[in-house]
Amino acid sequence: MAKIGIEEHTEGYYIHIHIKGPKGNLPYRINVFMIKNGSFDPKSVDEFLMQPGVEYTDVERRQLAGGISDSYYQLWKVREAFPCQAFEQHIREVADELSNRPKVRILYIRDNNHTGQYV
Repeated sequence: MAKIGIEEHTEGYYIHIHIKGPKGNLPYRINVFMIKNGSFDPKSVDEFLMQPGVEYTDVERRQLAGGISDSYYQLWKVREAFPCQAFEQHIREVADELSNRPKVRILYIRDNNHTGQYV
């Protein structure tokens, strides 16, 4: 029996971000990093719409990423080449700037498996 409305998307994987404690500007800074790397909200969009090498404004990127606000940060679909180490370092630096540092957990979800860590 054929699956209705479900397509197999093999490109990329998912990242879920949970922030516990005061957020400050951390959601916005996560959002900017993610959209600049061509990521999108998989609850709103089914595939990568931003073409590599094409220049987009942040407003255009957010629209292509699912019409998200600039404070959205929780669940993303990212490309295989997503810079995980640079992303984790970015979160550490931004969180360290806050007067009351929040706990940030990043969950990487790929091929029905997941790994998580606090940064």
